[in-house]
Amino acid sequence: MDINESLIALRNKILELRGVDVAPKTVTHDLFLVPSATELTRQKIFTSFVSGLQSFDSISNMLQNESFLDQVAETFGVTITDVTSLIADALDKLAANYNITRRDAVAATGIVNFFRPNALSESELTKTIATGTIVYTNGGIEYKITTNVSYSTYYYDPTMNMYVIDAPVECTTPGTVGNVPAGVITNISTPVEGFSSVTNKDPITNGIDIESTLDFAARLKYVITGSNVGTADGIANIILSNIPITDLIVVGPGDPMMTRDLGWGGKVDVYILEKSLVQTTWNFNYNGEDITYIEGNRPVTATNITSSEGSFTFTPDTTTDYKGSVKSKDYITWTTKPTPPYPKIITLTYYYDKNIKDAQDLINQDKYNTGADVLIKQSTEVPIDIIFELVVLAGYSKATVINEVTTILTQKIDSLKLGKSVEQADVIDWIYSVTGVDRIILPMTKFNRSSSTGTVNVITTSKNEYLRLSILKIS
Repeated sequence: MDINESLIALRNKILELRGVDVAPKTVTHDLFLVPSATELTRQKIFTSFVSGLQSFDSISNMLQNESFLDQVAETFGVTITDVTSLIADALDKLAANYNITRRDAVAATGIVNFFRPNALSESELTKTIATGTIVYTNGGIEYKITTNVSYSTYYYDPTMNMYVIDAPVECTTPGTVGNVPAGVITNISTPVEGFSSVTNKDPITNGIDIESTLDFAARLKYVITGSNVGTADGIANIILSNIPITDLIVVGPGDPMMTRDLGWGGKVDVYILEKSLVQTTWNFNYNGEDITYIEGNRPVTATNITSSEGSFTFTPDTTTDYKGSVKSKDYITWTTKPTPPYPKIITLTYYYDKNIKDAQDLINQDKYNTGADVLIKQSTEVPIDIIFELVVLAGYSKATVINEVTTILTQKIDSLKLGKSVEQADVIDWIYSVTGVDRIILPMTKFNRSSSTGTVNVITTSKNEYLRLSILKIS
C-alpha cells in the first residue's frame, strides 16, 4: 500500500475498534499498521536493491539472500523470478561496460561404445562409423558422433565379452540435459553396419547450461580484480575468459596442496573443472624398449588406446606431481612388442584432455608472463553411487517417475563445482520435487563414494575434487 492507502486503512480500523478514545488531544497508535514505518521500510528495501545492482559482489550477495529477494518481490508486487530476471538484466548491462557477455550453453561430450559378439573380418576393417551418426537414450536425448571412426580401432573388452569400437559424441542439445550416467545410451538412429548395439560405459559429462547470473558475477569480479596477471585472480581471469570451463582453483606458495616447490615458492598449480576429450595420434620412434612414456598431447585419458603394431597395457600417471597435466608421466608397458627391425615408427591413437593443453598454451604466452611456473592440472573426479527404493503415487507410471528422478539427480549432481559436498537431505529434496513421488524408503541402500560402502549423511570433497554420479539405481 502507498501512504494514502495506509492512512485510509488505519482510519477504518480505528473506527471499527470499540473503546478507542477519540476525544480531542488523545493519540491512537496501531502497533500493526504504521504508515510512515511501512513506507520507510519500502524505501530502504528499494534503495538497498538499487545500490546492490551497482557491483558484482553485491549482486552475488543478493542472489544468495532468499529473504531479501522475498522482500524485494513483495515491495514491487512481483515474483522472485521477476526480481532475479531484473538482476540478470542489470548484470548484463554492467558487464557490457567491459565488453563481456554471458557464456552460452556447452554441449555434453563423452565416448559411446558400439559392440558385437564376433571379431571383425579383414574386409570390415576398411569401414568407418560416419560423423553425424545419431545415438540416443530411451528418454530421447540425442548425441552425434563427432569424427569418422575406423573399424580398425576395434578391440576386445573382457568385461563385456564383446568386440567394441569407441566413438566420441556430443549432445545435440547444449546444456546439462546431456549429462547422463553410464549405460543409458542404448539406441542407434542411423544403422551402423555390423554393430546393432551401443552403450556408454562411462558417464557423458561436461554439459554446461548458459552461464548463471551468480557464475557470471563471479567471473566478472575476476575480470576487475584480475587485471594483474601476476596474481591468483589474474591467472584465474586469463583462463576463465578464454577456456570453456566454469570453475577452477589456484594453488600457490604456502598452500598444503602445493607439493612441487617444497615450500620455496615460485610455482603455481591451477586445477580446472571441465574436461574436453579429443582424439589424437602420436608418432614415435620405437627402439624395442619394454616401457614407452607418452610424449604426445597430454594428459592421456584411460579411454581405449590403440597402436599401429603390438599390444600393451596403459598406466596413467596417478602419483607424480605432474599427474593430470601436459607433463604427466603416462606410459604403456608392451605385452607384445612391435615386430623388428628397430628402430621403427609406431603410431598411438588415444584421447587427451584438450582443455588442459589449451589452458597451458594460453598461460605460457609471453604476454601473460606471470613470473611463476604455472602448471594447469585436471581436478579429481569423485564418482559416487546412489541406490534407493522409490514408492510412486497411485495413478503414476513408475518408469516415468524414475526417469524424471534420474534426470534431475544427474543434472543436479553433475553441475556441482569444485570442493562442493552433497547431503543426503539435498538429494531427498530433489527427489520429492518430481511429481508422482510418494516417498523413498530410508535409509538408502547406498549414498557414498563409489570406492566406499554403506550410506553417509554427507559426501564431502577437497577443494580440487568434484562429485559426479557413477551408479544410480532406483527400484
